[in-house]
Amino acid sequence: MAGSCNLRVSNILESKTSNGSLIGDLDDDIRMDTSIAILTSLTLCVGLIQIAMALLRLDFLTALLSDQIITGFTTGAAVHVFTAQLNKILGVALPRRVIAGYANWFTFAISLATIITLFLVKTYVDPLIRKRCRIPVPYDLFVMIIGTIVSAVANLQGRFNVKVIGYIPTGMPTPAFPDVSLFGYVLGDALAIAIVSLVVTVSMGKLFAKKHKYEIDVRQEFYAMGFMEALTSLFPVWPSSTALARTLVYEAAGTKTQLATVFSSALLLAVIFFIGPFVEVLPVCFMSCIIIVALKGMFMQLKSIKILWRMSKSDCAIFVVSFAATVLYDVIEGLMIGVCFAAALLVYAILSAKVVEIGRLSHNEGQSYFQPIEKYRQEL
Repeated sequence: MAGSCNLRVSNILESKTSNGSLIGDLDDDIRMDTSIAILTSLTLCVGLIQIAMALLRLDFLTALLSDQIITGFTTGAAVHVFTAQLNKILGVALPRRVIAGYANWFTFAISLATIITLFLVKTYVDPLIRKRCRIPVPYDLFVMIIGTIVSAVANLQGRFNVKVIGYIPTGMPTPAFPDVSLFGYVLGDALAIAIVSLVVTVSMGKLFAKKHKYEIDVRQEFYAMGFMEALTSLFPVWPSSTALARTLVYEAAGTKTQLATVFSSALLLAVIFFIGPFVEVLPVCFMSCIIIVALKGMFMQLKSIKILWRMSKSDCAIFVVSFAATVLYDVIEGLMIGVCFAAALLVYAILSAKVVEIGRLSHNEGQSYFQPIEKYRQEL
């Protein structure tokens, strides 16, 4: 959504350039500066909208996100995350064409071996270790360290054409306040992005809150997202939201409190300033393997279809529709279709509900009980 907004506004600004009313001739550097200005303005606008939604107490709208919508939506989103990793596991770019491509079989082999090993270790070995040690073992970190060392020693990129992360620039860009004059161009896109990012974030929050048995403050999440967007708009970034893959990796690593976020943020800063050049040789396929193994919990939600079918046919239908719509269309369309379908079922249930007026029947023994009036009108 942010990319389409950037493209649309850039075209508008370029069209005004031809009339000499806004900016001069556009070379690559000016185009980049223009895109950064658009995206930072969009990010700030998204943050302000989310803060306004929190102040207006619009968090009650998230009550429309039932458990069935959330599980169906997140499971469908997991399918998109899984398919997005296939090109990295195969070691080949997948262009938009119908003819067969060419896979890097060495990349596929090490990816398959990594997935199987990581799956077996997390499924069978980790439970045994947890019985003797409460400290979670960072298997994913070990995979990245081993992959980096093996890639550097064996020169996987040069010998087998394995795709690696590549150049990582160090240092932080200079903060700058966004151009608020662009708000008029990005307001509509900012509103859509603000709503979608909040819905996705709350959906993931409710999913893990139910799994780990705790409550979330939705309005607090609105404030957190809004202030985060507003502060990050000082740097050249996109509007951000919850990342399904990263959240699953966090949860699989045993994250329980915000202290883990502090640690990961500190590690990320270390990568930005110091460690970046050392992980440039890390094969991209290893990160995809970590994400795919973390998706196991999402795909296990498909088992709930059988349970929902026995308990409630309508709840089962909501899950299936949300899942299918998310897989067949996209995350945003799938979520909207799931919410609309659930609302339609609710309206149908209200309109088709059978209303019966009851009255009290008395007997000689002094006992009384209630029955439908139409059936016992004469006795009443």
